[in-house]
Amino acid sequence: MSNYYVSGCVADGDDVSICDDSVAQFWTLYHRNEEGLSEGIIDCMFREDAETAMRAYEERDTLAAENAARGEIIERLMGQYSAAGYHAVQNSLNPAQSLLYDAMQVLKQPATDAYLNSMRAEGVELVKSHPAITLCNLTHVCEEIANQLRGGKDGE
Repeated sequence: MSNYYVSGCVADGDDVSICDDSVAQFWTLYHRNEEGLSEGIIDCMFREDAETAMRAYEERDTLAAENAARGEIIERLMGQYSAAGYHAVQNSLNPAQSLLYDAMQVLKQPATDAYLNSMRAEGVELVKSHPAITLCNLTHVCEEIANQLRGGKDGE
């Protein structure tokens, strides 16, 4: 079951309410946490855009969970090999030493972090297009955050 959902919304001054799509002024992507509480993530002018954002968030979460599980397994295997007295040696004739070296290198690869940061930056770009951001003249803040994420600066 997805922790994300899209709802039509209507704004009345400072108050925003969930409504039927037929009267929605915009659509909000929500995230439901472990306690069942929901938080709005992004507002979109069209339902299709909110659903596209939802799919991207779901894909990101799936990739992150799979990657975390693989990382834990690799770390456990490295611990077992190290405890057994093997040392990481690149291109070793000893398969255990070579495997230990390869496992250590895999954990150093930044591709997943780069991907997640690019996804976060895309989210910031979507936020940047929200009318409230433009109205408050905050687009430059969004651009700065997106550029930091793309540059690999603290995506969490």
